[in-house]
Amino acid sequence: MIKKGSVNYNTKAFTTKNVDKERSRNNVEICHLDIKKVHCQNRALKAAQGE
Repeated sequence: MIKKGSVNYNTKAFTTKNVDKERSRNNVEICHLDIKKVHCQNRALKAAQGE
């Protein structure tokens, strides 16, 4: 279920048994970006900068 780079895990799209669902509503999501897009953009930026 949880895999390397899992967007569902990172965004807490599911709730595991050890999580208090009543308190989960207090969680704040600072930023939600597509991991694959961000990674590709970072690669392109580094390539353009000669890194």
